[in-house]
Amino acid sequence: MAVLTKIKHSISYFPLLADVGAALSAFSWLQLAQLCYVSTTVVIKSVYQYYRNGPRLPKWDLAIQLTVDLGSSLSKVVFPYQTNDDDIERIDFHKIVIAVRRWGDKKLAWPKEKGTYRSHNINTQEVEIDISKLADIEIVGTKLTNLAQNDMALQDPRILECEIILGNAAIQTLESHATNAGNLLDTVPVVKDEKIVLYFHGGGWILGNIETHRGITDEISQASGTRVVSVNYRLSPEHAFPAHLLDAYISYCFLLKQGFKPSNIVVAGDSAGGQLALSLTHLLRHIGAPVPAGLVLLSPATDQRHIKYEHDAPAVLDYLMYMPVETPASMVRLMIAPGQPLSELMKRELESPLISPIYGSFSGFPYTLIQTGGCECLLDGNIALCEKIRSQNPDVPDIVRQDVYDDMPHDFHLIFPYRREASKSYKVIGEFINNL
Repeated sequence: MAVLTKIKHSISYFPLLADVGAALSAFSWLQLAQLCYVSTTVVIKSVYQYYRNGPRLPKWDLAIQLTVDLGSSLSKVVFPYQTNDDDIERIDFHKIVIAVRRWGDKKLAWPKEKGTYRSHNINTQEVEIDISKLADIEIVGTKLTNLAQNDMALQDPRILECEIILGNAAIQTLESHATNAGNLLDTVPVVKDEKIVLYFHGGGWILGNIETHRGITDEISQASGTRVVSVNYRLSPEHAFPAHLLDAYISYCFLLKQGFKPSNIVVAGDSAGGQLALSLTHLLRHIGAPVPAGLVLLSPATDQRHIKYEHDAPAVLDYLMYMPVETPASMVRLMIAPGQPLSELMKRELESPLISPIYGSFSGFPYTLIQTGGCECLLDGNIALCEKIRSQNPDVPDIVRQDVYDDMPHDFHLIFPYRREASKSYKVIGEFINNL
């Protein structure tokens, strides 16, 4: 029974394996047959190897090994790996993304005993942003300016959805300051100098939403005793770069408009959301706007230009399989310019700090916490980020902290929330936020 439970846990992160109707609508019969064959053989082989040879890494349980094997194998069926720009015309990028969303957008159940939440709509025309300064940003400024101007020209204002999350710890901290229970679920400060976390979900810029990441946002609220605002920023390929960055900027300015001070805002995110948190901070610094008090980065994507699988080990150690930017169906290409050949301009854009934060200046950067899985493919990039922040701030020895969790794959907070490593990581996050 224990084996079946672990298999069920792993398969639960690939909903199409258990949802025939969704699978039929997302894939061709050939792809569906490939998925069934690959998933069946992978599960059998992975379980056999686990009990025959032991876990691939010392701290792995069966659920981790299965998830890594399923994720790395099934992604090769969903994404056309062996393609180049000569194949662009025959690739249906939107169909690929729709399939991935149905495959990977697992909405986590909200345990009522842990807290509560409420959705809010941000009217993007009512949030003041400095469009004039966006144009001066090297390489990507024109795109940002045009998008912001398009928002202002709309007859019907564009709405940006967000959600405020309160874990029980946050409720207990703030309820004595609220005039009524509804105030806790509003988007204005409940008490003077209230801290708040602005959260951007991960998902490779093409999937994920508020609901898929409630498990993380709730745990952060629980651990820190603060409220969390999670944002449904626009996704690619429907909305290519820099739409998601503009939404991040608008959501930050929205909190300022609501009365929160920059010195009381902590910006956080996992994976692509970690990239957004970093790039938003670079954007704020470039235009001379006040930056947040700190950043919490969970397995952040730091370098989109030079992507490589970080491990030379013969065994697969992470479910996240990055494709090089030369592959048109890679998440990075889908994010920046879906369906377009890779150009020299695109390569320059990918080296902008607003896409690849590692290329920016970190002198005077906010206090930063980085949490990384010890076997994930972004490990080296996260280490390089930590070293760059530290080296450019020699007078602030505690400017950055990186915790590497042995044998944990990418974004283990989201995929393996039952692990002790996840519990430990949230405790560290809570302490980091409260000490800012």
